[in-house]
Amino acid sequence: MAVFAVNKMWSRFNASQDGQKMNIESNYQVFCDPDTTLPEIYQHPDLPLPLQPYGDGVMNAWPASTKIQRISPVYYIITYMYEGVVSNEVGDQNWDPISITWASVESDEPIDRDWNGQPIVNALGDPVEGVTVKISDQVATISRTFLDFSSQLAHQYLHSTNSDTFLGYPPGVARMVNFTAQSATNGRWNVNASIHFRMPWGQTPPAKAWYARVRHEGYYERDNSSPDGKRRIIIDGEGATRPQLLKADGTRESNPYNAYYLYFQRYASLPFSVLGLI
Repeated sequence: MAVFAVNKMWSRFNASQDGQKMNIESNYQVFCDPDTTLPEIYQHPDLPLPLQPYGDGVMNAWPASTKIQRISPVYYIITYMYEGVVSNEVGDQNWDPISITWASVESDEPIDRDWNGQPIVNALGDPVEGVTVKISDQVATISRTFLDFSSQLAHQYLHSTNSDTFLGYPPGVARMVNFTAQSATNGRWNVNASIHFRMPWGQTPPAKAWYARVRHEGYYERDNSSPDGKRRIIIDGEGATRPQLLKADGTRESNPYNAYYLYFQRYASLPFSVLGLI
């Protein structure tokens, strides 16, 4: 399952303009194995990202729709449609200088390990619940003027984290938490976007700063001899009445200092650099 080649079809480029409004059609040829899936095709690095704006320095166009045609088992044509506006000032889509305001924000977050990475347990090794810590993060509010904006794109980014380095922070740390766009008398838009940079706590890697993180524990442990591959954990001859620590493979873990953690992605991962905010 592989994509062999991706070629932009310059002979099938189309654009129309009505005043400052513009529609653009851009086509790509894709050659691949017969069993290549559509997600594998769409994620090829030589194709536009799903929410990536189209820009050549004099226009500001946002994705409107995408159509894929299967010409043969190994040949596809993908059509990307964009809608946007043309600037009267060549090479300049934005007229006001960029304004970036940094501020700190504090929140109470639950923790299961202390600052040194040690598990928070009692003298018998049982986890202690309800411990929180005040975490101070940075929030950058970016203000600038655009010819146009996409509310659909803003909605997508309000449920995403950065897949690229943004304002010096590594992928996974930044999340857009607020977005406003106010129309101006000149037909332009005054846009404000707030980006929250989450400090990863303890051993959490930056790429998973916004993931849900929980201890791997449960009432059952892995048992490959059982028909369903698991069995109830027995404590003092009775079934466990509270979740017990588990290793990565689902077998029982008795040492709280070796606790294994599960991470669950809660937000999409999108490139922030393509938004044109900075």
